[in-house]
Amino acid sequence: MNNTKKVLGIIGGMGPQATVDLLQKILNYTDAKSDQENMRIFVDNHPQIPDRTSAILSGGECPIEALMESVRKLDGCGVECMIMPCNTAHYFLPKLDIPPHIVFLNMIEIAAKVCLDRHLGKTAGILSTVGTAKSGIISGVFEKMGINYIKPLDEDQQILGQLILDVKAKADMKEIIRKFNIITDEMSARGADYFVLGCTEIPIIVQSYSFPHDYVDPTVELAKAAIRTCGYSCL
Repeated sequence: MNNTKKVLGIIGGMGPQATVDLLQKILNYTDAKSDQENMRIFVDNHPQIPDRTSAILSGGECPIEALMESVRKLDGCGVECMIMPCNTAHYFLPKLDIPPHIVFLNMIEIAAKVCLDRHLGKTAGILSTVGTAKSGIISGVFEKMGINYIKPLDEDQQILGQLILDVKAKADMKEIIRKFNIITDEMSARGADYFVLGCTEIPIIVQSYSFPHDYVDPTVELAKAAIRTCGYSCL
């Protein structure tokens, strides 16, 4: 094996569609002309990790032990870089014991840096789960980095949370899109210049039609960061 290349590990299953979406984006953005030029990836698709929003909001089962189970399994596979395609799960990141020899890429911080690079001085509309919104894990990073933002109205945030669950349940995408557009149009009218897709199910919505607003997709930015960190060329 080429020692200049790192092996990637993915803590997946939150949800499974989002994990597949990340893998596809890694494939899409890797500058590879053959199978052998792509990166080696170990995925622990672990959908049984307890619900992160429930744990944050209502004392539901804590996901830390299940997340650490994935960390240990991936470490046992020899991964040198690790990512977790779930924004809400990053709330628990400070309590995870990531081995010091593994580079862990924080998708929220990566996305925030992209917001500064592309949209300096503009206002972001943060789209996320209710747990992410209430915990402030995205908005807190944005405040530290001086990024202007707005959130959905309280009622719309609850609707958005349900839409995310609907994506996981493979519900009717036309109805999901209709409600999603109402929320994003309202936020645009209140001053959102672009949107941050702060839940890994939201890109699945946006990619299913011609979303009329500018946006930053943290899944894309995480994929690109993983490609570069692991020593591969990124398109």
